[in-house]
Amino acid sequence: MKQLLSLAILITSTIIFAQEHQSIHQIQLEEYNALGHDANYYENYQPFHPSSNNNQQKYNGCALNKMVYGWHPYWAGNDYLNYEWDLLSHMSFFSYEVDKNTGNAITTHGWSTSAAVDAALASGNTKVTLCVSLFGSSNLTTFLTNSTAKQTLITNLINLVQSRGAHGVNIDFEGLPSSQKTNFANFMVDLSNQMHAAIPGSEVSSVLYAVDWNNVFDFSIMLPAVDYFVIMGYDYYYPGSSNTGPNDPLYHFGSTYNFTLSKTITDYINAGCSTDRLVLGLPYYGFQWETVDGNIPSATTANGIARTYSLVKNNTSGNYSAANHNFDNDSYTDIYVYQQGGVWKQCYISEKDAFRKRLQHVNNSDIAGIGI
Repeated sequence: MKQLLSLAILITSTIIFAQEHQSIHQIQLEEYNALGHDANYYENYQPFHPSSNNNQQKYNGCALNKMVYGWHPYWAGNDYLNYEWDLLSHMSFFSYEVDKNTGNAITTHGWSTSAAVDAALASGNTKVTLCVSLFGSSNLTTFLTNSTAKQTLITNLINLVQSRGAHGVNIDFEGLPSSQKTNFANFMVDLSNQMHAAIPGSEVSSVLYAVDWNNVFDFSIMLPAVDYFVIMGYDYYYPGSSNTGPNDPLYHFGSTYNFTLSKTITDYINAGCSTDRLVLGLPYYGFQWETVDGNIPSATTANGIARTYSLVKNNTSGNYSAANHNFDNDSYTDIYVYQQGGVWKQCYISEKDAFRKRLQHVNNSDIAGIGI
């Protein structure tokens, strides 16, 4: 896997261990929606911050040999000016918010005029998709049991993709109940078939959960029609965890926790997803907790907070130093342990070498690529 771009997408927190809990995407979407602005506001009025990563390397002339599927939330504004389009196979604009009762858009957050979408389309390299979001089992049940609403959404999405000369859609439905397993699969097939017929060469994808606790994805129905499935491979440990642990463990962490990126990939392949359709989403962030002591792992004493890759690497606080650094050789995770004001803190994140191991695993697993 070639050197990948640094795509700045700020992510905070989620709980994967029950698919009814609010996800990272829902938490941030609601936070920014409350401010009342669309993409055009952030693109026009948000100050531009050129990449400050002095260690960033540019490999001119390198072609991607795997998919790199990046999400651009509408509030990311003009961060797209830092994107290296030749290292980004897809950019998905987040998002079309679905009205559960009608299938119409509550809002598309400036999709039709976003400069980020314009730039991605003009790159000549990056495919552009519209991300489509709906959260919560009750909302999904209401939508997926309404044939008129489903067809309205499909028609709207085809029109929106065509109007921009874009390349498809990514479905981000989270909290899917097991009762809607077949309805969801059939919806994905209908969407894919109609999108492909209306826009030859278009692509339709869906997210997959880090752990499919309720067995809600029926690949026997979806696989013949749906182009890609993207694992949300993060928040295995989360802000509310009672003990510290990796956000995205590659392999096992300790002796009692066996939900890992490797297991997730294997589980979905065993469930019927073909490797050439499977994409692993990886985080550019980790979590930090206040803890009982400096032992690894330790019990937490408060909810964790997100720490982005850039914040840890820049280390303006001095807390993420070599002296405070540890490395877990099983999960391939960087861990910083330190005291601040007499309070123990632990930060778990995947830095350069750990991230490279994840890319190697993607290659060795022969899956389609990564998401960021």
